[in-house]
Amino acid sequence: MCVRSARVLTVILTGVCKVGTGLGPTLEFYALVSREMQNVELDLWRGDPVKRTELRDDGHTYVFSPAGLFPAPLARNAKMSHVNKIKSKFRFLGKFMAKALMDSRMVSST
Repeated sequence: MCVRSARVLTVILTGVCKVGTGLGPTLEFYALVSREMQNVELDLWRGDPVKRTELRDDGHTYVFSPAGLFPAPLARNAKMSHVNKIKSKFRFLGKFMAKALMDSRMVSST
């Protein structure tokens, strides 16, 4: 780890133009971010594209794999700009998962 802190801070969210603070909006935030990280347009995961409609029909397509999520392979001749974009997305995902673990939050990955 590059950065360490002596204090541990917990994420607690408040919505703009929404009533409520605390656990409810915070859990919804973790659920929405984890769902959006499975979006097909991000090109992060191997799997079949599936439209999810259990929450709402937002028109987005997500990656689903019955064996779990695995990173999509990159071509040997992939442009460095594309590789750097994918690396930054996985770096964000790592920080997101670390914060979820520190806050004892469940993050959906299917």
